[in-house]
Amino acid sequence: MSAGFTARWLRSQIVSTADSYALDIGFRVKMTGDTPHQVAFVAQNLGSGPKFDKQRERLPFQMKGGTAFYPGPWVLS
Repeated sequence: MSAGFTARWLRSQIVSTADSYALDIGFRVKMTGDTPHQVAFVAQNLGSGPKFDKQRERLPFQMKGGTAFYPGPWVLS
């Protein structure tokens, strides 16, 4: 299993300045067996958005997943 993360500091300036923080996390798992494959997942923009005046904006949260299949020699024969 592999895992990773990215931490970000965000600064936005329209009329006033607002700061916020965001975090991305993800992992990948290699699976073995009759058909070897990998499965991956990532969650992006975890955290609070910038706060202008009295209203806090939201960050665009995303979740993504995917898989990779490794065909064996039996697929091509």
